[in-house]
Amino acid sequence: MSAKRIAFQGELGANSHEACLAAFPDHEPVPYAAFDDAFEAIRAGECQLVMIPVDFDYWVFALLIFLNGVGGAIFTAPNTAAIMSSVPASE
Repeated sequence: MSAKRIAFQGELGANSHEACLAAFPDHEPVPYAAFDDAFEAIRAGECQLVMIPVDFDYWVFALLIFLNGVGGAIFTAPNTAAIMSSVPASE
């Protein structure tokens, strides 16, 4: 079985390299000059994973967290003691 390898864009010692080591310590990080080269390494079977950084504005993250909270509140079954004990036990 071949060694586990993870492709990343950048150079050894860069933030992406450090992220690979932290997230997948059992994989060998392999640097590529461009994102396209890292994806091509996956297609060619040279690497099993690819580490690509994601960067977006804080307000997008805050909106996603807010919508997640609203969705959870809307679709959560009422399970508070006041609601659950409002129906007589005989029913």
